[in-house]
Amino acid sequence: MQENSGKIIQISRGPQFRNGKGAGLFVLTLFILITSIALSIGNLVNYAIPGFVLAILLLSFIIDFQGIELDKKNNKIRNYRMFLWFRYGSWVSFDSYKSIQLEKDSYTTSIIDPFGFATRIGPASKTFTHRHYVITAINPESNEGLVIAEIRIYEQAVSFIEKTAKEFGLPYRNVYLEKLKAAKKRNQNR
Repeated sequence: MQENSGKIIQISRGPQFRNGKGAGLFVLTLFILITSIALSIGNLVNYAIPGFVLAILLLSFIIDFQGIELDKKNNKIRNYRMFLWFRYGSWVSFDSYKSIQLEKDSYTTSIIDPFGFATRIGPASKTFTHRHYVITAINPESNEGLVIAEIRIYEQAVSFIEKTAKEFGLPYRNVYLEKLKAAKKRNQNR
């Protein structure tokens, strides 16, 4: 989380790689980059420069930095995408969001390793489960949530939600902790 002049809080989600859909463009970008390097080595710099510029533009598009900006002064929020050094996205009023909540979430990814590079025992597939805590601003009128942050470490997520709720004067719920306590209570009653 980064704060600019005490007015805007920037929360970067980091590179999203077009949600995994940028592989073809990435290969094309590598081809353009290698071709441009070869042209510059062969003293054809005039032909290499457009290739370098195109590769930089494509990489910025493929990497796809995303995040959230919270404007405390004007009480607005926006999801942003970043292209090169410019952020873009529509600002919306934060007034309609009445609370913030923290929940545990996870997603699973699988890799197929046909040559056994990762496992060293031959062809296989491997599954990874990624766990994180999601902080969401809740708009009860439209029953919508706006993801503010995804944090891997629970203590950091709690610290973040407490700070954000205090700065915007909103109540917060730790849904993860509530579910944990409810499960513990059910187990004690058995």
